[in-house]
Amino acid sequence: MPIDAKRYRLGRLGRVTDLTVAVRPAAEAELPAIVESLEQRLYFTDRLARQRLGRGELLVAWLDGTAVGDVYLRLEGADEDLADLRDAPLLSHLEVLPPHRKQGIGSLLMRCAEAMAWRRGYDRVALGVTEDNTDAIRLYLSRGYALWRPDPIETYREIFREDGTVDAVPDEPCLVYVKRRPVAFIR
Repeated sequence: MPIDAKRYRLGRLGRVTDLTVAVRPAAEAELPAIVESLEQRLYFTDRLARQRLGRGELLVAWLDGTAVGDVYLRLEGADEDLADLRDAPLLSHLEVLPPHRKQGIGSLLMRCAEAMAWRRGYDRVALGVTEDNTDAIRLYLSRGYALWRPDPIETYREIFREDGTVDAVPDEPCLVYVKRRPVAFIR
């Protein structure tokens, strides 16, 4: 059962069709369908393993039975030094397939991940973004995120190996944005 869904209209080649996007935690049995759509087999295999261990939640957006986007709610500590954000879960790997962007799916994925964090008792969530990703920053600001500090932090990217190991390698510096749980949110 989806944790959230959104009906919207897609206009393509003069046609308008009503479709429903459902967001739900990924299930192990859905891995082949997720990989068929979003690729990145090693990444999704790793995130499902972490989900099984209670380290995070992999949320997938489904449109007409096809995975069109995902976000990972990381509940374990970050690799980066986030000082006073150690207790905040991190949203990462927010992606929506190009043909489905700018239709509210990214916002829907974020809303679902945030709600999961609030229900688990967290008071805030964080995410990182490169300074030049202005479309993403605009989305985050519209969703109530605020810049944590003005200086970018050094970050690490995960390299997934066929043998199941994961290496962390330096990546681009990122700005960190934080959103606090709304006062009106009831668990």
